Amino acid sequence: MSRRAISRPLPALSDGRAGSARFVRAHFPSTADLPEKPVYEVVTRIYNFLGALIGVILLSPLLLGIAAAVKLTSTGPALYRGARVGQRERVFHIFKFRTMHVGAEQKIGKRLVQQGEDHFTPIGRFLRRYRLDELAQLLNVLNGDMNLVGPRPVRPVFLEDHKRNVPGYAKRFFVRPGITGKAQVRGGYYTSPRHKLFYEVLYIRNRNVLMDLNLILLTFLRVMNRIFTTGFLLAWLLLMALVLPKELQQELTVQVGPVSLNLMYFVPPLIAVWHVFAREVGDTRLYALRTPADRWLVGFLAVSLCIVPFSRVPVEALKGVGWYLTNGVVVFYIVLNSRLVTERRSMLINTLLICATLAGLLSLDELLERAARPQPTGHGGMAIVLAGLSIVTLPLALARWQQAQVTWRRVAYALAAGVLLGTTLLTLRKAGLFFLVVAAFLYLFRERRRWAMGLLLSYLCGVALLSTTERAGYGLAPLAAELRGDVQRQAQVLDHVQPLRLAVGVGARALPAHALKDDAHRAARQGRAPKVPATHNTWLSLLAEHGLLGFGCFVGFLASCLALMVRATRRITDGGVRRDLWAATAGLIGFAGYMGTADLFFRLPTLLVFFCVMGLGVGTALMHQPGPRTYYRIVHYRHKL
Repeated sequence: MSRRAISRPLPALSDGRAGSARFVRAHFPSTADLPEKPVYEVVTRIYNFLGALIGVILLSPLLLGIAAAVKLTSTGPALYRGARVGQRERVFHIFKFRTMHVGAEQKIGKRLVQQGEDHFTPIGRFLRRYRLDELAQLLNVLNGDMNLVGPRPVRPVFLEDHKRNVPGYAKRFFVRPGITGKAQVRGGYYTSPRHKLFYEVLYIRNRNVLMDLNLILLTFLRVMNRIFTTGFLLAWLLLMALVLPKELQQELTVQVGPVSLNLMYFVPPLIAVWHVFAREVGDTRLYALRTPADRWLVGFLAVSLCIVPFSRVPVEALKGVGWYLTNGVVVFYIVLNSRLVTERRSMLINTLLICATLAGLLSLDELLERAARPQPTGHGGMAIVLAGLSIVTLPLALARWQQAQVTWRRVAYALAAGVLLGTTLLTLRKAGLFFLVVAAFLYLFRERRRWAMGLLLSYLCGVALLSTTERAGYGLAPLAAELRGDVQRQAQVLDHVQPLRLAVGVGARALPAHALKDDAHRAARQGRAPKVPATHNTWLSLLAEHGLLGFGCFVGFLASCLALMVRATRRITDGGVRRDLWAATAGLIGFAGYMGTADLFFRLPTLLVFFCVMGLGVGTALMHQPGPRTYYRIVHYRHKL
């Protein structure tokens, strides 16, 4: 093999165009000469050794955990030790965590194993999917057989065939093999050896420390993109918002000048940024679905932002705009444009059901204690949240139960529906129970009308029975009294807002601070401490905070989304998709009614779930109904590796 500098420049790779085809036919590896880089080799060996050593130390708990899992789930050693061809075609032994049964490599022979085969151990596919099996190759880097970056080592059984069929194949052995490489970032496991060779020779010719670090970063992003999916991150955020104690949530609050910010609120924007990086790694275009609600939602944010300079509490108003943007609009568009509305729809629905059910179970002691009081009140903060979550998720539980084919799944969904119903009863929210029945009735009336009428009859009989007891009744009269009380309490808050200010708006989520500032003057004259007003009606709060124009934009957003979802349920032919979509629609209608009895958008869990289900419904309607779809083309990434 010649060690002279390359005699002529290599043509640049283009992504899938005619130039790429001409480049492939040129067979440049067969004529390319590769340069010696002695300084680079010394520097590479130093940072490869240090990087592998640090990696082994930091990842030692994970490495030991993987080894134990491999041993416990299958017979044989934890580490696989196989022959591979490395630098200058020297054979060495590579280390991997074993993902297949002992002796599987001999059965497979001269071919690549497929994912559907039965050679894998119980956790083998999982380890391969996330490349955790290759972490053991850090030992090969320490030993000097491999680098962190370079062409992947080859099984000896493939060597002669590849050298015979792929011109210039031996040039890939000019450098040490690596754990990752350019061919792995730009291609994949099943990319043909000929195409892998183009990337490998291009890497060897242009190799430098900066390119190595870039490839390591891109590999990390690709692996992390598989682990930290949108559903996983949203589930984590929902669980933190529902389960994490308030004391710990306050620990996540940081003070930036006069503004206090909770780090949990930055998770949705980070998910969006992560999607951008994931697309960049895959070298793909970034698109967004065009929806009928886009103009309404943009108008809502624009009006809210315009109110900020004129608000009496501009800092709170600006924070409110960020609240709706990060925890509402971003979540809506993330769900809408992700695979959570196509092949991972079940995962998103199950995540919502698990979070709502878990929140109810963890709050059971508190709810029982409140219900046992002589004069229980139904206005607790957690009670409002639990009732709102139950209303929007109970129809989804019914839809999943109806579609489940396996017995244990049907039992699980039935238990989830029972927990959601029981949680709502224990909250003692009469309006919550009423709108829960409305949401369930709307879903069942379309799918199983007899069950819907049975549910309505059971509710009427139940409220008639409870109305005869000494404790709070659930009849129409107590429900109307509760609604009147909520409206009156909200009206007391609105007394602090002048009519002109009410028409223009006081700022997003700024109504309590605005009313408190107004009450401070009265409290000073009366010699008392100012009171923090509590809001009890989402619709009135939206009107007071965003003015007539902003309120109209939000109503237009909600109405356009629901209209799209209702129309789509008539056009979608897939029964499972149609049921899920109608369940989301019924839950959102019930939630919209419940918004008149509680300020749900002041609470993170209910805001997240509302926009998650809204994104699920709109995305499902757009992706599954027949007819063309339109997109916004945001940007086209093309990295130079």
